[in-house]
Amino acid sequence: TRSLAELWDQDRRAPDWFVSHFWGESIRSFVKCIKEHSRVRMLRRNSRYWVCAYVNDQHQLGLELGQSPTDTPFYRALHTCTGALLMLGENGDTAGRIWCGFEACVSFRFAVKYDMASIENEKAHILTTEPAELDSTSDKGISLSGRPALQNWIKRQMDFPSATLKELVTTDLRDGKASEQRDKNAICRAVEKKLGGMVRATRRLRSVSAQSLAMLGVHSADICKALKDDTQLELLQTTWGAVPTLLEMKCLANPNLDRLCIVRGEGEAAKDIGGLMCQVSTLEQLRELSLEVAGICLKQPEWEQFFSSLAQREQLVLVSLDVARCGMGTPAMTPLSNAVAKMTNVMALSLYLERNSISGNLDLLGESLGTCTQLGELTLVFKYNSISGSLDCLGRSIGKCTDLETLKLYFNGNSICGNLDPLGQSLSSCTQLETLELYLGGNSISGKLEALGHGIGSCTKLGTVGMDFTGNTKITGNLKALGQGLNNCMQLGSLSLGFQDTGVQEDDVRQAWQGVLPRSCTQGRFSVGAARIKVAEFHQSV
Repeated sequence: TRSLAELWDQDRRAPDWFVSHFWGESIRSFVKCIKEHSRVRMLRRNSRYWVCAYVNDQHQLGLELGQSPTDTPFYRALHTCTGALLMLGENGDTAGRIWCGFEACVSFRFAVKYDMASIENEKAHILTTEPAELDSTSDKGISLSGRPALQNWIKRQMDFPSATLKELVTTDLRDGKASEQRDKNAICRAVEKKLGGMVRATRRLRSVSAQSLAMLGVHSADICKALKDDTQLELLQTTWGAVPTLLEMKCLANPNLDRLCIVRGEGEAAKDIGGLMCQVSTLEQLRELSLEVAGICLKQPEWEQFFSSLAQREQLVLVSLDVARCGMGTPAMTPLSNAVAKMTNVMALSLYLERNSISGNLDLLGESLGTCTQLGELTLVFKYNSISGSLDCLGRSIGKCTDLETLKLYFNGNSICGNLDPLGQSLSSCTQLETLELYLGGNSISGKLEALGHGIGSCTKLGTVGMDFTGNTKITGNLKALGQGLNNCMQLGSLSLGFQDTGVQEDDVRQAWQGVLPRSCTQGRFSVGAARIKVAEFHQSV
């Protein structure tokens, strides 16, 4: 006799995902969950799920299972799969089965991905412990990372049935049920001997569930205890509503916790977030800190206290602050710049400060960035403020960050003048750049962009380039140097240039295009728009 999978499939290809399930669920619900998981993970049509009901030979189950749980197909399959999908069912009773507990132990021991699926009102929901492939892809198929992917991930999971997760926060894998007591005895022995023990796996399962609940804005003593007891907890993503309880229960003081991400939950009140930010910034064990408070107005003393505390966290290697529309104002730029100057070990820095009534120039922030010589990723979003002056100081500091792989500068809608020569010259030192996004529309920049073109020509690893100078009427001359620079970027796969309402002629843009077309973008599409004014714009994607 053979299993159903052996009858249907002769090539015996390794599975992609392992399904941990309880035979008590309906087949209809099971299939819905599989389909939704495949969509969220963006799996190929020929991807394979390992399901014991169909892969094991049910006529010779004794022979299939062998002498020990670590000899079983379950164990071997989990070693080859990308991850495991736990089918919680409508009542969340799957985790109460000893075999599902064993599969959880194996998953946690070997650090495979661990997703969960549940059904509520005939609709399937998928929970992942990090942004899934669907979350990290835009509607146009463009890869996303950082803040956009995180926001998509949180939004997608907001409807996950929290009641099911609350059951898991207090579950104990040692209490799992089995059809055969000897199976349970064998599993418990194998887990204690080879997989770190049931207690450790129980803590991890509780913590994974508690982390998801915290992210959904649900908080309780049980959730905090689960997070506090987890000796493997390294990353916590939650909402501001849960932070007061997490601080009170000392969950955020977990010595293993070195990555913390806090976002504003759906419809969440803005009560005392400034004070909470200050408390979070004092956590000395953190190496990565990501905070999102967009749209919440804080008082000036709160900004000063927060940035002063942040300046003392020299161990930080990743900092992401989304404080758009927070009424930050120009005075807060001084303590922010001082904090940045102390981040000598930071490798990824993202500052989202659009619409904050910031005026003056960015010289102080530019000088501070000069101390962050280990930066590999820099994102500065200052759209729609009142910034004036030039970007000379910022440009020179970028030249000191020779390990930069990603540079994104968004300064649309300010009053920046001068030319981009210092920035262009600095790019000549950033030879590791793979992504360059430079959006300066609606300013008063002048010049011919020759230095920028020469700088880009040194960045031969560039795969994505996006630049927009719309509305900078003083930009003139031909773009041949820019085209020649782009021609050196042999790995270029995505290019977007905008020169609407500038002094650049349509023929000038064609010259730039002709410089890059022959070698780098042979599959490109070229279009010139709005020719009634002296404008030229083209977008190309390969």
